Amino acid sequence: MSDDVDTRACLTKAQAAQILGTSTKGIERAVAAGDLVQHWRRQPGTPDVAVYFPDEVAALATKRAAARRRGPSGGVLVRGQPEIRANGNGHGSLNLHLADASSALTPIQTGVDPDPLRAFALAVVAAVMSQTSETSQTQTTWIEIPEAAAILGRSQAYVRRQIKAGVLHAERDRTVVVRKADVEAL
Repeated sequence: MSDDVDTRACLTKAQAAQILGTSTKGIERAVAAGDLVQHWRRQPGTPDVAVYFPDEVAALATKRAAARRRGPSGGVLVRGQPEIRANGNGHGSLNLHLADASSALTPIQTGVDPDPLRAFALAVVAAVMSQTSETSQTQTTWIEIPEAAAILGRSQAYVRRQIKAGVLHAERDRTVVVRKADVEAL
């Protein structure tokens, strides 16, 4: 490195990390990847300090913000089975197949959510929730005794007597529950 570089206005590693919203380790990774140039500020009597030009940090912040808005696939998730590859430590690595918009499953709208992981999770939840299965259509709704009493307009003791007489079918969950359909049929 040349001695003619003025590092007085440069940012320290901690300051650059704060601006980029990452850790100091993230700054080191950016330097290793070539995204950020590291300079050294000489300090008499102490070790040299790693510093970064504010313009370079701002440019990297802008680049990362644009990448977050755009998303890993230009904002589109596509059909296909996820690919699981071994990563050498005994665990798998999950990779989603990404392609163009013509085979899209669920679009993640650009600019709706600044966090791409949250946007992905919301898209997955929306896709799962949109698919109704036979079990969700025939699911039995269970209610507790106080709610059953409120529906009937009677006391909780009355509901318990109906359970004991066999008129209402009850099961024990955390509390005693009855089928809502049975209560409405009374």
